[in-house]
Amino acid sequence: MPADVISPANFSLPEPATAPDHVAGLSDDLSERREPCKSASFDSTLRTQRRKIRRSLVNKRPHIDKGDVGTPGGGDPTPSEGNLKCRLDPTIYVAVVSALPNLFGILAILLVLALYQPLISSHFSRVSGVKALGIEITLAAQQLQEAAELQVGVTLTEGQKLTAVKRAEHVAPLFDNARILWVDDTPQNNRPLRTLLRDLGAKTDTALSSTEAIELMRRFDYSVVISDIRRESEGPTGSHAGLSMLGQMRRLDFPHYVIFYVGELHGVELNGVSNRLVPEGAFAITNRPDELLNYVIDALERDTWGSGASSAE
Repeated sequence: MPADVISPANFSLPEPATAPDHVAGLSDDLSERREPCKSASFDSTLRTQRRKIRRSLVNKRPHIDKGDVGTPGGGDPTPSEGNLKCRLDPTIYVAVVSALPNLFGILAILLVLALYQPLISSHFSRVSGVKALGIEITLAAQQLQEAAELQVGVTLTEGQKLTAVKRAEHVAPLFDNARILWVDDTPQNNRPLRTLLRDLGAKTDTALSSTEAIELMRRFDYSVVISDIRRESEGPTGSHAGLSMLGQMRRLDFPHYVIFYVGELHGVELNGVSNRLVPEGAFAITNRPDELLNYVIDALERDTWGSGASSAE
């Protein structure tokens, strides 16, 4: 066999060369550095993908095509596949921006109403009170009728009742600040008239005796005092209890208008005409509910516009 021919039997690979120690260490160091670089690149790619997904979720909202939602059988509407779309609807922002001026206007109106609420309430309460009285003329006339039925021998015509009620309606603001004291040991007989005065807007207090009435007069400034004359509950002096109270009021310098409302009115007839004897210091005396209402209005007019607490006669 020629010498230059290599047979399998004598063929062998040379031993690999061994790198120097400092070269081998450098190779290992480079391998260790390449591994973190690969990991960092993968993490960066993953973070980028996550950011893209978050942007798509934030900038887009689900939109359901209503034309394809629902079932023919009338069941609960559920979005079918392909109908759920994510898109940004700019009309929402346009609607919100266009509504802002209206919202500011509503807030301004509410602020004005809050600031001027006491004044507005006072004005409308007075106007509504007059209107309510106009609507309830029939009820007021019925209250006068009930009061007349509690009196002895008193009858009222429809004209008399309507005249008194309409006059009260005309001067309704006078009752807004009026405070009236009613002195009577049988207040149940005066309930219809006291209710009418309250409906007109006046504050009314009740006293069962002269002592209680004087105590209330010390505490409150009354525009009008309505009183009976006879009070059996006050003992031997009860037959003229109202007159005694009137004298005590004048000694204490109480400038109130006093109107006596009695069960029976006894006057002196002169030539067929009844002459009412108004007690000295009193404003008026009557047993008719329509006249009482007119006397109260007279007293309130004098109290408001100025005049002495003299007799109405």
